[in-house]
Formats: sequence, structure tokens, C-alpha cells
Amino acid sequence: DIKAARGRYQTVLKKNPKDSHALTALAGLASLEKNEPEFLSLLDQAIKADPSNINAHAWLAVVLHDQGRTGEFIQELREARRQGILGQMAQNARFRSAYNQARLNQSLPPDLAN
Repeated sequence: DIKAARGRYQTVLKKNPKDSHALTALAGLASLEKNEPEFLSLLDQAIKADPSNINAHAWLAVVLHDQGRTGEFIQELREARRQGILGQMAQNARFRSAYNQARLNQSLPPDLAN
């Protein structure tokens, strides 16, 4: 039940408004509800709360790729690499698919195409 899950995560955030995992989980719920503005806002909050949040970075990269926002996608990949989490993001199947598709389309610069 999405409503019950949302309530649990909001309770966590009342205690700790910068809980990056709760923010990422709420973003996932917003995605299920097809609420893209809330999804993106929550991912942004999660990344600001914890810049090394692998799942938030992976999801954001997927959305940027899927929307054809190649420049921002590349910027997100570079930030993830700077954070040292780019390899770990590849554990996310959707991210891996988006990354491989960008590589095949030759839309990645050489420093990210390896």
C-alpha cells in the first residue's frame, strides 16, 4: 500500500528531515504514482542530504537519460565518478541499461565511455 508506506517514510523524516534513504524511498513512491516533479524534487533532496547516495544518483541519471537530457546525464555521471560511486550505480539494472544505451549511441564522451 503506497499510502501506508508514504506515511512510514514521512514519520522517519519528521524525526530526521535529511534521512537520504527515506527521501529516496519517497521518490520511488512518487515514481510509482507517476508524479515526476515530486520524484525529481525528492531525489534532489536525497542527494543534497547525502551526496554519496548511490540509488538517488542512479535514478536521477536514468530520468535524465530517458528525457534526452544528455548534457545533464553526462554531468550526473561525472559527479558520480567524482564521488567514487559510478561503478556501484551499475548494480541498478535501469541505470546499467541507460548507460549502455548511451554508450552504444556514442553519446558519451571518451572519458565516460569505458
